[in-house]
Amino acid sequence: MVRLLTLLATCGPGPEAPPAVPPPPPPVLAADAAPDLVLVLAAGLRADPPGEPAAEAAFLAPFLDEPALVASAAYAQSTEPFMSLGSLLTGRYPSAVPLCGSTRADPGSTRAEAWCHALPSGVPTLPGVLALYGYRSALLHHLGPISGLDEAFGVALALDAQGGKARWDEVDAAVRAWWAAAPGPRLLVLELPDLDLAGRDDVADELGLPEPPERGRPTPDLDQPPPRRPPCSPLQGIEGQEDGTWDALAGQVPDLDAARARAQGAYRAEAAALGERVHTLLADLPRDRPRTVVLAGQYGLSIGEAGGTDPGIEEFFWSDRLADRTLRVPLAIVGSGAEGILDQPVELLDLMPTLLALGGAVPPHGLPGQDLLASDLAEDPAAVAYAERGDMLALRQGERLLTLRAVVHHMPSLDPYLTEILACPGLVGGVRMHDVRADPWQEVDLVRAHPDEALALKAALLAVRTGPGAPPPALYEGERLLQLRLTQAEGYW
Repeated sequence: MVRLLTLLATCGPGPEAPPAVPPPPPPVLAADAAPDLVLVLAAGLRADPPGEPAAEAAFLAPFLDEPALVASAAYAQSTEPFMSLGSLLTGRYPSAVPLCGSTRADPGSTRAEAWCHALPSGVPTLPGVLALYGYRSALLHHLGPISGLDEAFGVALALDAQGGKARWDEVDAAVRAWWAAAPGPRLLVLELPDLDLAGRDDVADELGLPEPPERGRPTPDLDQPPPRRPPCSPLQGIEGQEDGTWDALAGQVPDLDAARARAQGAYRAEAAALGERVHTLLADLPRDRPRTVVLAGQYGLSIGEAGGTDPGIEEFFWSDRLADRTLRVPLAIVGSGAEGILDQPVELLDLMPTLLALGGAVPPHGLPGQDLLASDLAEDPAAVAYAERGDMLALRQGERLLTLRAVVHHMPSLDPYLTEILACPGLVGGVRMHDVRADPWQEVDLVRAHPDEALALKAALLAVRTGPGAPPPALYEGERLLQLRLTQAEGYW
């Protein structure tokens, strides 16, 4: 059983204490003492709702015979794969890197891609910093070209997927060959597609799931920026969402509960199978030094639930909008010696300082994340988790999740329009707030019932957006803003 982690609060020095002195850097571990580090990212693996063991529990079960630190409220920084991985491996928020994710490419266009489609040169990365301490690194992924991230690793291999699933003979052979050829210490990052969207249409057909509701998907004009309304528009609730939508919408899909139960059963079974495959693979690798394994969802998934930023019942298996079920992911650190439950919002970008500390490395200056294994980690009621994608931003604090949706098709989250909306006084259109523990599917919007709380969370979101999550100001100089707005990054529709 995982025991509850006791988090120790620290006190500042009293008035007679001498001036604070920066702590010395952590000692560099001897080569034979530095642990192997394995980071497993399951795309589409969402956290279980409170008190309902499901896919997360099934995936983690094979690993929890060893001591593990489990985070109950871990959040990805984006549901867009490249942005999520780029944020995690740089330890920075996506817009601060800056990254804008996938784009709608125009084959006939001669316009150069914007800067945000690749990791800028000179940005420190997890494998790059660990390489200074003798680590060899490998990234096995299924994302296609991920410019600037794959170059950061000693070995980067894009693997094929069949029907949305990893080819396990290929994964197994690649991992074993690299592990044997790379004397430690090692950093292995394994990105797996098995629980993501690829191949889900076939799964839906096999399960007899209903067709998703029809929704308009406008085609962007690649020569014109998407239109924007005045940022400080009055609060505009979405019809039917303030008091919950479930009863009104359930009749649109026959046997909705049965369909969801079938989908969740298949999802849980696939998560269990994926956990067993990964556990078997790692158990068979030679242990010539200590090893810490980090298991996480790269982002989550929605399975036909209503609520969130959209009033309608969504299709089964999607992750393109920001909601608790698409952002909150499993996170377990196994083999570090730490054990317990970390029950406050944390972020996947916290993994960079955590893994650097395990490897005896000094983290780059200015990382917003924290070492989740630090002995002086204090429980912080003000802790937040931030995410972005397209025209959407999200912030979790305590049990509340605030989301902002600008309703600008194909707008990259780097756009300063989002910051302008947050800077407006009062509550503006597109802001919603939910209690994600009592209402995990986000059916009831609490903005009108608790406007003061919503305003406080909006201020906290603005603080991240203009602080550690702020895009570099130079991006908006001269022609760069126009270029950014012509980028037409994939948003949520």
